[in-house]
Amino acid sequence: MSNLLEGVMLSEYLLLECISKNGIADVYRARQTNEGNYEVAVKVFRTGYAQRESFREYFMTEAEKIGQFEHPNILPFLEFGEGEDLLYSVTPFVPTGTLDDLLSRVGGKLTAMQALPIMQQLCSALQYAHEHNVIHGNIKPTNIFVAADGKMLLSDFGIVRGYDDTQQSLTRIGWGSAEYAAPEQSLGVLRRASDIYSSGVLLFRILTGEPPFTGQTPVEVLLKHVRQEAPCARSLDAHISDAVDGVLHLALQKRSDDRFASAEEFSNALVEAVSVAPVAKAVSPIMRQAVPESRSTSTNDPQTPVPTNSTMSSFKESEDRGSHIYWSADPVEWSPIGEEEGISMPATATDYLNSKVTPSENGTAKSSSALTHTLQNESASEEKVAHTSFQKLLPILIVILLVIGLIAALLLSFVIPT
Repeated sequence: MSNLLEGVMLSEYLLLECISKNGIADVYRARQTNEGNYEVAVKVFRTGYAQRESFREYFMTEAEKIGQFEHPNILPFLEFGEGEDLLYSVTPFVPTGTLDDLLSRVGGKLTAMQALPIMQQLCSALQYAHEHNVIHGNIKPTNIFVAADGKMLLSDFGIVRGYDDTQQSLTRIGWGSAEYAAPEQSLGVLRRASDIYSSGVLLFRILTGEPPFTGQTPVEVLLKHVRQEAPCARSLDAHISDAVDGVLHLALQKRSDDRFASAEEFSNALVEAVSVAPVAKAVSPIMRQAVPESRSTSTNDPQTPVPTNSTMSSFKESEDRGSHIYWSADPVEWSPIGEEEGISMPATATDYLNSKVTPSENGTAKSSSALTHTLQNESASEEKVAHTSFQKLLPILIVILLVIGLIAALLLSFVIPT
């Protein structure tokens, strides 16, 4: 099929340019030629799939489900069907690019606080899809678009993967998908928990700048997902807190039953972990739009800002001045455990916050005075205890001295003659 469809009319869409290819389908930038006259993305499935009657029926059923989705973080289907002996689906064209493009523009990785709204939106979309009996099966940065208003838009649901799981062998998963594939996908099994694992890999990639497993071939990468434990994210970036690393560890469990029970649970755990480990430096005005103002674990429509050309220019200028108005190319996240070792992380954010002094404008002074006051109280308490103990022992000491004196008098009466 290649680029031969460029310039061809498919339904009411003029295919302008092939913008991506894989073994399942090609995606074209196209223009709606009727009243709308707007640009769209048309995904055209390979003829081998379109010629299968069973796949056509399955495609229509799944596309119908996805076509009825109404969620702010799912790229909607504008149309789907078959024409010219081809199966196709149509979605809005997003010129602002994908999450992969965004990561490239900001230095390759983000802090946990910056990644939080992205993951909240993704998990919200996955939770919605799972509740409607649809598994994505192909989560990766290139399948998440960033809208002009900063919203994450999950796209490219893996209809083919759901159609024939047994075909998802070690030899059929390509490079981009292999790095994010759950262990069971290598064995031809696709579950809701597979999306949880892939989301964990995505978070690992966002925080560290690289996926947990790489290799010379897709097969090598897939085998690592099956056989090897995922590396500790803190070993790649010491600024990642133990709490966030713990969330990653649970999401990347080999057995699907050992992972988070749902996308919503994953999102809530990440919110809690990030709340335990706040960012050290002040959040810039742009980032305040992306961070929820409360500690609510709800996944309701968080926003992620998109860097415009002018913003990125200002970012480069501010870098030279030593300040950052946008995501840093080398982000720094403060961990409450600092450089110390052997100190366990509080189980919840509440436990952590209860163990700390409430911050204020003179937080350092208050902390110091509070510490001094505590030491004084402890010293006073020790003196009080010692005084009380002495008072209890005093009568006993007096009795002992009287007895000793009586015994001495008796001895003297025998020694000294009267």
